[in-house]
Amino acid sequence: YRELLAEPDPLERDLLARPEVYLLVWMLLEAGELPRSSPQTLLDAGCGITIIPHLLAFWGFHVMAIDYSTQAIEWAAARQPAPHELATYPIPFFSEQREHFPAPGGSVSYRVGDWLTADLPPSGVVICRNGLRGATKPNWRRSLLRFRDLLVPSGVLLLETCNAIGIQSEVEDLLDECGFAPLVREARRDSSAKYWIALWPTG
Repeated sequence: YRELLAEPDPLERDLLARPEVYLLVWMLLEAGELPRSSPQTLLDAGCGITIIPHLLAFWGFHVMAIDYSTQAIEWAAARQPAPHELATYPIPFFSEQREHFPAPGGSVSYRVGDWLTADLPPSGVVICRNGLRGATKPNWRRSLLRFRDLLVPSGVLLLETCNAIGIQSEVEDLLDECGFAPLVREARRDSSAKYWIALWPTG
């Protein structure tokens, strides 16, 4: 965080954010239809200092972004990108799946805290982009159970595990143990189930 916050060039920060945004767009499109909750709520667990919560709000989600780092939350909350800046990022509305996403007009709120113990609202989508990559197995289990409890029926967990090298099978077993079903495109969904989609670029 110190290195990124010290970076004076906003273009450098932007270059760091864009790969995460492209990945997020891909995951949302892979997830397809999202649960119809009102409002369309989304938890960003371990949000860090990226632009993503603001971008999700711009796309129409009502985002609760939580991180254990006070510094991360202060930086992310203080940065309020202009609509024209957010509009330069790719949006997940360029296909027939547009109807599956909320309309523009979302919101974002930030909280310093631990997602295991914080009082958080039920969510249709939980995103954990890299918050678990350094965690031990008991904390993976506790976190996945917590995410399952926070998701509404037919909710979706988007789990990015870019650095979870060599433990893909363990995590997939944990997801199964914690009551998640893998999300398969075009498959008929059980409205009472909770689903996961994971990306393993190095795992």
